[in-house]
Amino acid sequence: MKEEKQGFSLEEEEQMWQKGVLGSRTAKILTDTIYFYHGKIFGLRTGEHRMIRPRDFEIGDDYIQYTENASKTHQGGLRDLKKNPRVIKHFCEMCSNGEEHTRCLARIYRQYLELVECLRTKDRAYYFQAYTDKFN
Repeated sequence: MKEEKQGFSLEEEEQMWQKGVLGSRTAKILTDTIYFYHGKIFGLRTGEHRMIRPRDFEIGDDYIQYTENASKTHQGGLRDLKKNPRVIKHFCEMCSNGEEHTRCLARIYRQYLELVECLRTKDRAYYFQAYTDKFN
């Protein structure tokens, strides 16, 4: 029998932000942050990360919406034509003065997509190998 997997607590997630494991300071950290929140917010399993495409995400000023294209339970074949894909909308925190929160995921997702601009026009994989050179 497989051991039940434990999620990250809010305290552990906060520590990852404070230690710089999550954020947008480098290309690798930005990619790791996107990957982490795909699992946490949108519930993607390991194999499902390979199936996501940029077209599956809608990014607004204060939200990110994910529309499932295929998963373990929704594979997109003829049997699934009558099923509605899962749609998850995450609203980002805003500062009291209306400016983006420093950890605004909509901003982080926009930054990622701007850095991999070729993703927007092509139906390609969502993740790219991060360069370890300069980021800014």
